[in-house]
Amino acid sequence: MKTVIAFLTKRPSNDLLKFANELSEFFDIYIIIDDNDYKCEKNNFINLIQIDNDECKKHSFVFLETQYNDTSDKNIYSWEKAIYYFNYINLDYDYIWFIEDDVFISSIDAIINLESKCETYDLVCAANDKGLIETSKNTWIWNYAFKIFNEPAYCSMVCACRISKKLLAYVNLAIQEIKDNHKLEFFIYEFFINTIAMKFDMSVYCPEELLSITYDTVWDIDDFKKNKDNFFHPFKKYDLFERYRNIVKLS
Repeated sequence: MKTVIAFLTKRPSNDLLKFANELSEFFDIYIIIDDNDYKCEKNNFINLIQIDNDECKKHSFVFLETQYNDTSDKNIYSWEKAIYYFNYINLDYDYIWFIEDDVFISSIDAIINLESKCETYDLVCAANDKGLIETSKNTWIWNYAFKIFNEPAYCSMVCACRISKKLLAYVNLAIQEIKDNHKLEFFIYEFFINTIAMKFDMSVYCPEELLSITYDTVWDIDDFKKNKDNFFHPFKKYDLFERYRNIVKLS
């Protein structure tokens, strides 16, 4: 069983590069980069990946929110590039962690400890909330889910999640089918991966360490010290990541 960690970012911060280098002693590490103008320096420990936007568009990897809100310019982000990369270019891994750069993780041990609990689950994520038309139809995220998948649909924040190779393949097939049947070109939103997992009877695990993956909670150092094994989202003070890890380590 082979697991890889893929960090998703517009441009990697110095802290992310340093943390990824340290983590590479235990996992294969990839950093998927939005900005194709970013100049990657050679790194012997981590893989820095940049993919041409048009390659993703050929395979319908276009962000749903962009498709509906800004049809004049279908941007491609690191999520789309990551799913494309592990579906079409690199098929070597059984499980892939996708972690956005505004997820705070206090230590390498926190990742190792969580991974040790994940076993062979197809999807490891913060939640697996069920949506039904009768109770959820008035919110736009569910409206799109029901339009595409009918009911029930499922959702979770996926800022930090682990996806099996099998589920990833099903996600890819669903993208192509939905493009043909609904004439839509999009890739991911919070309902997409969870609903595919449930529709195809795959295993889903929601560990307590990911309960702090939320939409807009304001986190601070006291939260990190109290829950050292948790992953926290959002935390966009990138210049504080290393400092806070050191504080948590000493606490």
